[in-house]
Amino acid sequence: MTSQKFGGLWSLLKLKILGDYLTAYCTALSGKFHILYIDAFAGSGEFSIREFSAAPLFDEEESIRVVEGSARLALDCTPSFDHLYFIEMKRRNVQALEALASEYTSQKIDVLRGDANEKVIDICKGTNWKNTRGVIFLDPYGNSVEWETLARISQTKALDVWYLFPLFGVYRQAPNSLSKMTDDKRQSITKILGTDEWENHFYEPIFDQNDLFGESNDNNRRTANTHGILSYVEKRLETLFPYVAPPKVLLGPNNAPLYALFLTVSNNSEKAKALAKRISRNL
Repeated sequence: MTSQKFGGLWSLLKLKILGDYLTAYCTALSGKFHILYIDAFAGSGEFSIREFSAAPLFDEEESIRVVEGSARLALDCTPSFDHLYFIEMKRRNVQALEALASEYTSQKIDVLRGDANEKVIDICKGTNWKNTRGVIFLDPYGNSVEWETLARISQTKALDVWYLFPLFGVYRQAPNSLSKMTDDKRQSITKILGTDEWENHFYEPIFDQNDLFGESNDNNRRTANTHGILSYVEKRLETLFPYVAPPKVLLGPNNAPLYALFLTVSNNSEKAKALAKRISRNL
């Protein structure tokens, strides 16, 4: 199988959380609904992470560990899903997913090649959600998840969403000075947040002594740190979903906050929200 490179310890943590949730979710709903799973950025089905161990003389020695990804977790879930969708753009990864799916002949699996936003919207439109419930995992490449896609997911009133939000990516795309914001960066952030109002929340006018002498006409500076950005993203998701769990921040090297793992619930019934709360509380 083709292995993607590279993840980190945060990758293992997100998979642990996802796997535990899928098992608890299927246990609660199996036999009551037709249950499906959607992996919108499924990759190849496995990935590699760098590991370091203390070698003689205290040098660090690097080793590579291959880890099974979210697709395998969903396929191995017990009780099992009734239908699984794996979406991927790269042909090589699609072939790897098809090979993985061939190992599970008793399960209904669709491997779809194409833009994840388009394919997710197609699934949402083409599914009868009256007797169907499910989980969708959004683990995008950069700022790939469009707000329109989240809106369509929320309209199903049937999907629980695990969304690995690229927190550090957004932070890096928002320069300290608003004057240095490029059109590409502005459009990228607007696309995933669904509004350009984020600028008013990320930036504030800051008095600069140079203004007294006419040497500076740029006093709009980013005042939102990663915590401020995370808080704004959470509020935006709450405009779409009846329930948004407190995000789990995944740390990278030097304890940098890389991602925020959100659980959102599109079903507005109290039972659905209570189930998600109960499961996520124990993760």
